[in-house]
Parts: sequence; structure tokens; C-alpha cells
Amino acid sequence: MITEGEIKRALGVRRMMREIDTLKNHVIICGYGRIGQILARKMDETGQTFVIIDNDTHRVANAEAKGYLVCLGSATDEMVLEASGIHRAKYLASVLPDDAANVFITLTARSLNPNLFILARGEYPSTERKLIQAGADRVVSPAVIGGLRMANMITHPAALDFLEKDNGRETLNELLSQIDIQIEELAITGTSSLVGATIGSIEVKGKGTFIVVALRKADSSTVIHPDREIFLEEGDTLILMGHRGDIPKFAKHAALKRQMQYRGAKFAGKHK
Repeated sequence: MITEGEIKRALGVRRMMREIDTLKNHVIICGYGRIGQILARKMDETGQTFVIIDNDTHRVANAEAKGYLVCLGSATDEMVLEASGIHRAKYLASVLPDDAANVFITLTARSLNPNLFILARGEYPSTERKLIQAGADRVVSPAVIGGLRMANMITHPAALDFLEKDNGRETLNELLSQIDIQIEELAITGTSSLVGATIGSIEVKGKGTFIVVALRKADSSTVIHPDREIFLEEGDTLILMGHRGDIPKFAKHAALKRQMQYRGAKFAGKHK
């Protein structure tokens, strides 16, 4: 019985590793403690592929029981990070309760994948600078977030009650969806007909179905309430707020328009 159990375990690990080897643009979660469990649940709910790294066999078994992909080992180990597909991953979240470990993981991950977007947990304010220097793109402090939330409960109780009513909706987008409004991202690719257009002209083309609330530039800088005269460039991302379904329709229309322009130019070239 013991041998049979070990064989099944080994076969399960091999199957999981083969599945991890097929992943691309996935999320790596380093640590399956309280924060890691919340993060994994949210990733699972949104359909985002992810891999968990943890060195505790009990936590790994719990994650496997939920159907999650898991690598048993320390996220500070390069071989474990490589086994999780770090060279093909898009995001890495280091959420261990140990700041020194998060710094080391961030440093190692950045050296293995320079294009990785790294989010790191920092318990102490002095750690944030070290994590940024190590290569983290964003640093999250659970203590600061918790403190601000408690302060808002005291200073803005009515607003928070409004946002959290009906089974505890916790995000603005969830609330807006109840009135058929949502926040969406619209990426400006090199083939988009929106390259070179102004933000004002895009809102006019949208015919009032959405508004531009922010612009994230290709260099990752964000402009809140961007000027209507700003021209869009390849790699920019528009943050739009509008009616559910209208933004995808607008994006699809823009893509089709680009294709028609290209085909028209190709047709004209043949008849010169």
C-alpha cells in the first residue's frame, strides 16, 4: 500500500510538471500562506493560469486538492523557479511573510526573466526600497492596506457600506457591474487603427458609450484624466469606463476598420 501510494504520487508529480511545461504568460505565486491562498483563489476565479511554489508539504497537499498546479520547494532556489516556468511566465508574486526571502526571490527572479512583472510583499516600510532595487515592479504592504482600510471604516463608513453591501462586494468594478458599467483596458497595438488618434477623437467615435479615465503609456507610466489632445502610440493602454459590451464592440470595430483600410490599400496598389 505504501509503495502504491508513492507510485501514484510520483506519477501525479510528473503529470503536473508536464502541464506546467506547457504554460505561457502565467502567474507564479511564491508562498501559499494566507495571502497566497487568497491570491490563488482569485486567479482561479478569473481563469488565470498560475503555479504555486511552497516548501510545506501540508500546504502543497491542500493546494493540489483544489486542483492547483504546485511546485514543492523553496522559491529562493533557481531550479524550483525554473521548474515553475519562470522563463515563460508573465507575473510573479512573492508573498512570503519574510521580507529577506522576498528580496532574494525578487533578485533571483529578475535575473532569470528580465521581462517578468514582479509584485512583492513587504512587511516593513524600509523593505520597499530594497525590493524595488532588487527588481520588484510593485511592492504591497498588507499592514498599510489594512490600516488604511480600518481608517476608512471610521472616516467614511457610509461610502464603505455602499461599496460592500450585498454579500460583501469588495471592488469598484464589481459594484459598477451591477448597473451595467465596468472598467476595461484597451491595448493599442501596432496594427490598431487607433495609433495616431487623439483621446478626444476616440471618445467621439465611442458616441458616448464610454469615457477615458486613464492612459498607461508604453513605459508603464500612468496619466490620470489624460488631456483630450494626447496622441496614442503603439504600446499604450487606455483605461475606459463604459457600458458592459460596448467597449469590446468598439475594439472589434476598430480592428475591422484597420483590416478594411489595409485591404483597400492593397487593392489600390494592384491597380496602379
